[in-house]
Amino acid sequence: MTEDQKWYIGGLFDADGCVYTGANNALVVSVTQAQKGIAAVQFLQEIFGGTITDRGQRTAAHQRLHGWHLCGQNAKSFCEIMHRYVFLKRDQLQLASQYPMNTTSRPVSGINLSTMEEHSFASLEAAVVFFGARGQTLHKAAISACLHGKAKQHGGFVWTSPEKSTEWKITKQMIASQLKILKTKPHKLIKDVLPDPYIAGFFDGDGCFSLTPKGVHAHRICQKYIAICDAFQKRFGGSVKLTREGYFTWNLYKGGLAFVQVVYPFLRGKAKQASLLLSFTRSSVDHVREQLRDLKGNHWRKGI
Repeated sequence: MTEDQKWYIGGLFDADGCVYTGANNALVVSVTQAQKGIAAVQFLQEIFGGTITDRGQRTAAHQRLHGWHLCGQNAKSFCEIMHRYVFLKRDQLQLASQYPMNTTSRPVSGINLSTMEEHSFASLEAAVVFFGARGQTLHKAAISACLHGKAKQHGGFVWTSPEKSTEWKITKQMIASQLKILKTKPHKLIKDVLPDPYIAGFFDGDGCFSLTPKGVHAHRICQKYIAICDAFQKRFGGSVKLTREGYFTWNLYKGGLAFVQVVYPFLRGKAKQASLLLSFTRSSVDHVREQLRDLKGNHWRKGI
């Protein structure tokens, strides 16, 4: 798997991906799309394996839902690889990469006591998610305390020695509960410049290509939180607006052609749409608009 492929998958996962615990506490990663083609999820299956399922239609107006799923150790391996290539869901993948396999719990490992002492936590779970979101875990803090033959208390829970059989462990239930909490948190603003393949992956998931009746490029994304819209605006210009429904949209008109040229080499699900936008002429605007409408998933809106 190349770096470009990893960044593309990272963008796609940030747009349409989810990590959670399913039946029997199994770790699951999935990408679900409602589009006319399934090229993007098929690419995920080619790279990571897993299964693709047809989940039908929510309503007659929607496209069919297709979901790609990985479970168990394969899901954990995905998280271990891909947490470096996402922005919006990095905390979730980092935490899931610590998920214990085959047992209900495992010792946590990774940070030193001096780091631990800089923070106070109301519970062990709060400490786990704090350090887990930074790619760190907790076992060495407990060990360091034990070497001094004494317990360390931090905001409501106590580190004590392994000899007393009180060594802390990460449990499946703990990570599952923290994943649910992380999903409710607003996305952090993105300071890095978005790589081109990441942008293509995200747009394959949540983007919409359009062409106005006058042949002007009109492209957009719509998100619950502003972070990714802000990052797209910093990279390509355009405008970010808050809709009446409470969603943020990034809209690009001027510079739309340049945007398509950037993402086209990496697109999979919307590659044909981008190809049409790169090759149309003024005399073919109406025909291309009709073709785009036929290719779109649930982003189609009358008049665009």
